[in-house]
Amino acid sequence: MAAVALGEVQGRTHALAVGSTEPWLGRYWLRRYVERRRLFLDVLDKPAWNHPLVREYLPPDTAREAAAIWHEREVFLSAVEAAPLCLCHNDLHPGNLFAEGLTTVLIDWGFVGAGHAGEDVGNLIFDAMLDFFVAPGDFEDLQDALTEGYLEGLANSPEVDIDIVRRSIWASGAVKYFWIPLSMVDAVEQGRTMVNRRPLQEAFAVWAQVVPKIFEFARRLQ
Repeated sequence: MAAVALGEVQGRTHALAVGSTEPWLGRYWLRRYVERRRLFLDVLDKPAWNHPLVREYLPPDTAREAAAIWHEREVFLSAVEAAPLCLCHNDLHPGNLFAEGLTTVLIDWGFVGAGHAGEDVGNLIFDAMLDFFVAPGDFEDLQDALTEGYLEGLANSPEVDIDIVRRSIWASGAVKYFWIPLSMVDAVEQGRTMVNRRPLQEAFAVWAQVVPKIFEFARRLQ
């Protein structure tokens, strides 16, 4: 229901996103977010890749796949930006979603901006698991429900190419979260005991199941 409602609403905000000159309405949020993750590339040549915890949870080609998304980030960002402009929440995860009867309520609009159809869905799919709201074993069901519900909500919007929006979802999920496995290695390198408010190994056990899905989304763009 939430995904359908999001599609319906974002399909009606195209004109607002195109025509607004309000200084408070941010633009290119995803591009700025991705560029700020450049710092995680420093971990690519760190000894922590040989740590037993990293070797247990991350496959040997993890560094190569994460770096490849970074180096091809313009391809992914361009795929997102090929989708129609709309009003984006930019921090859409289950903690910001509430049901009020048959109505979906979305809170915390601090990052609101003009973005592109599919961005918020790509965010929600991965944040639901990385923030421990949904078990990684439910990934396929979640991505199908959110993607198809969102596209259903967009269906009545004029001039929306569903295939382009679907590719935007894949691209946004991949490029926004390429740094997750690098952050896992960085946590070991820094000697941290917690990741995202969870004990290190507990977080690794969940995140390690999500990492291949990030790379899978990237390969769908090929």
